[in-house]
Amino acid sequence: MAFDISSFINEYFIFPMKYPGQYAPYNVFNTTAFAIIAIVAVYCIYWLVSKKLKLKVDEEFYFAAIPYIMFAAFLRVIQDAALLPREVVVFGASFFPFITPGIYFLAFFVLAACFAASWIYDKKAVVKNTATAGWLFAAASFLVLFSKLSFPNFTIGAGIVALAAGCALLFWLVYKQVFRKRPEKIEFAVVLGQCVDGAATFLGVGFAGYSEQHVVGNAVIGSLGGPFAFFMLKLLFAFAVVYVTRREFSQKPEEQQARVFLLLLITIFGLGPGMRDLCRIILGV
Repeated sequence: MAFDISSFINEYFIFPMKYPGQYAPYNVFNTTAFAIIAIVAVYCIYWLVSKKLKLKVDEEFYFAAIPYIMFAAFLRVIQDAALLPREVVVFGASFFPFITPGIYFLAFFVLAACFAASWIYDKKAVVKNTATAGWLFAAASFLVLFSKLSFPNFTIGAGIVALAAGCALLFWLVYKQVFRKRPEKIEFAVVLGQCVDGAATFLGVGFAGYSEQHVVGNAVIGSLGGPFAFFMLKLLFAFAVVYVTRREFSQKPEEQQARVFLLLLITIFGLGPGMRDLCRIILGV
């Protein structure tokens, strides 16, 4: 029997986006494809930023990207709340700009547009102005999202924030013992983002009636005995990432830039879904 590529794409890529009630949103095939696309995209973006545009990938660059992560997370929850359409049809073609992976492309295009405008306006303050524009987008999406005044799971949401903050504080104390210095702001942000993701999954699945959608998360929860195992794995992963990158990257400028970009990538895939889950839980979406 001949392999039907059209049916394969529909079954594992299109239908999970188009029919969320009938298909699991993530499977082995689309998860793998999304990961490969992300790796290629990250490499291209890093090359463009560091080699072509000659921008310094440092702490300022890292934190300029944070509001766009928040913007994407808030926008995703707005769609979860059915305030934005899941599917957009343009000239007969279906697009899904407000869910994964489309939301990542949308957030990047907004970032790129803000960067281009900032570059034209003032090249000397391009990163600062890009960050300012990002916070305006994040604030606007936050206000739209939280204009809904019903917060049925506020207590659980507060528990997520408290648990993530407590673990980030633990990291701070452990780091000072291991390295005999304070952690960098970037390192602290990486750990906090991963802890928010882990805590949201742990308390959301364990106490708020939500379920894990991602393939890897489901495998961890199923094989290691529950959502608490996922949280602990996230915590250990965050600690390990900071430790390894601190040890393995030299102080050479090009290696430090690569390190910052790697930590930004890890932050995106921790803070992004973590903030989405936190907001969903608080709002009962």
